[in-house]
Amino acid sequence: MLKFIFYPIPLLAMLITTSDALKCFVGRQYFGALGNGGSFAEVLCPATSNFCVKRHFAIQYNEDVIEKTCDPNSQCYKVGNGCFYDANNAAEYCCCNSDSCNGATVTTTTFSLLIITAICFISTIFTHKLFE
Repeated sequence: MLKFIFYPIPLLAMLITTSDALKCFVGRQYFGALGNGGSFAEVLCPATSNFCVKRHFAIQYNEDVIEKTCDPNSQCYKVGNGCFYDANNAAEYCCCNSDSCNGATVTTTTFSLLIITAICFISTIFTHKLFE
C-alpha cells in the first residue's frame, strides 16, 4: 500500500515547478581572434515576452557573437518556433517558447521527474509480478 503513496509526490513536484513566466538565458558570448568571453544567466522574462531568442552574428575581426535574450520586440510571433536569417542585420535568429530553450543542452526538472516517475511505476509493476 505504501508504494502507491509515492506516485503523487513526483507529479506534485512537476506541478509546483510550473510558472506563468517564461525562463530564458540572457547574455552574450563571443569567440574569435581576440579571445573568448562572456556568459549567460537564466532569468524570468517579463509577462509580455512569450519567446526566447538566440541570435548569432559576426562583428569585426571575424568575432562570432552569440546573444541570448527574452524576445524584446515580439519578432518571434511572425516565425514561431524556428530559425530565420535577417539579411539587414546579417544575423541568424532562433526563437523558441519553452523554458530555457535558448540554452545549450539543458535537462529540465519536469523531464527528470517524469523519467523518475516512469521508473518507479515500471519497478512497482515488475516487483508486483515477481511476488505473485
